[in-house]
Amino acid sequence: MSLAAFVLYGCGEGARMQSIKRAYSLMDTEDMDSIKQAEIILSSISSKDLNEKENAHYCLSLTRVLYLLGNETLDDSLINISIRYFNKKKDKYHLSESYYYKGSINSENTQDMIDNFKEAEIHALEIEDLNTKFKIEESLYVITNHLGLTNESGMYAMKAYNIARQADNKDWTAFSMIYLANYYRNKGMQDSCQYYVDQCKPYMKYIKKQNQDTFFMLLSNNTFNENLSTEYSEKAFKLNQHPGTCLTLSSKYMTQKRYEEAESLLNEGLTMARLRDSIQLISKLTELKKLNNYYEDACSLYTLNEELRKRYNEDKINKSLMNLRLQYDMTEKERKFHKLIHIVAFVGVLTLLCILAYIIFNRLRIAKMREGLLKDHLLIELYNKQISELEKQKNISSEQVEELTDKVNKLQEKQVKLFHSGMKLYNHLTEGGTIVKWSKQDYDEFLDYYNFIDMPFMMHLDKDYDNLPSRSKLYLILEKMNKKDDEIAQVFGVSQSSIRSMRSRIKSRKLN
Repeated sequence: MSLAAFVLYGCGEGARMQSIKRAYSLMDTEDMDSIKQAEIILSSISSKDLNEKENAHYCLSLTRVLYLLGNETLDDSLINISIRYFNKKKDKYHLSESYYYKGSINSENTQDMIDNFKEAEIHALEIEDLNTKFKIEESLYVITNHLGLTNESGMYAMKAYNIARQADNKDWTAFSMIYLANYYRNKGMQDSCQYYVDQCKPYMKYIKKQNQDTFFMLLSNNTFNENLSTEYSEKAFKLNQHPGTCLTLSSKYMTQKRYEEAESLLNEGLTMARLRDSIQLISKLTELKKLNNYYEDACSLYTLNEELRKRYNEDKINKSLMNLRLQYDMTEKERKFHKLIHIVAFVGVLTLLCILAYIIFNRLRIAKMREGLLKDHLLIELYNKQISELEKQKNISSEQVEELTDKVNKLQEKQVKLFHSGMKLYNHLTEGGTIVKWSKQDYDEFLDYYNFIDMPFMMHLDKDYDNLPSRSKLYLILEKMNKKDDEIAQVFGVSQSSIRSMRSRIKSRKLN
């Protein structure tokens, strides 16, 4: 039963792994339709059926797809499963990917983000994948820039730029140049900032469609001409109307005191916003109300935002508990699987020991039985000799002869009982039967019986041949019974040429 469970556990493993890898590769395009297709594939896989390797890849893929879909309550319990496995296997590529996504989802803990991105960067040193290398350096730039670590952000922007040039990827080149422009802007070096803004513009046509709105928002932030900056923000909004572009453009309008347009954009953003985006949009809307001296509305929005923050945190906690439960279930499954392996191994070893014990016991029993038979045989010969000597004497005692004859008969009856099965097989052969359906036990019982009726011949076979198999011994017994090749072939159920081959193999075992 345990062995059957062990075998069944591996069924479907290849198909599941193939599906997980397909889902992961679909996300490389960064196209939303492909990402949603990857989500459908992963949702069709039951995590309870996965082994350790599959589960590590599944958790990485699921974390990635949820992150790309903007899941707001994603924690690191799933990706930690992947990290433990890939760390154990020294899989540097998947380890760097896992640390990258662990850093990406920890957006509220900037130190954890940096630590995980740096860990990803270290493991990426040992791989060739430039895509992974670029997105790690890009993320390190973004977080250090956000924290105001200007020198560090410039270093990572330059690393990203070098990788983009090495890969000859014009999309990456455009983004890394705008990052360098932002670095110089933060350093107060307007000319250098403008240089990189101008340098990146020829690459704008190579930017992927899904990334164009992000690029124009960055371009807007690094353009010193206010009208041109607003124009870039409006272009980003037209390309992709989402909470981020609404928030960026509304900030531009608020700077220009275009409050009605800013409020309209913020309200529009709220209609499509998720919980986390809603918190940012309402914060900006609260700020706008205060600028217009609508303090009562500002207070109401502030209270609403606090409720949303509370709900957001509760959702994160609930999601964390669900993921912890999933992690516990997987750990428990692994524990049960390893326990099953131990049970199977134990049963296997125990079965092997039982078989060995049976073989040893059987051999000892047979040896003891043969020893007893030899003693009985010698006693029979001794009693028969004594009977012959008594019969030659003139003054013979009938009681003595009867007593010895009775002993001989009892010993022979004892041997007949022991070899009843062997005797039936012997009679079967002498009456023209075959051995085609004989089992190993049939061979052993026949040879034991023949050993009883012709011990000297059997001792000769053991002494003069090198460990003859049972079939070879049977052949020599049939030959001793004056059977011809065609008769022996009929007994064995084979052709005469096979009998000749058998005879040749037997000769090769004869000791000199």
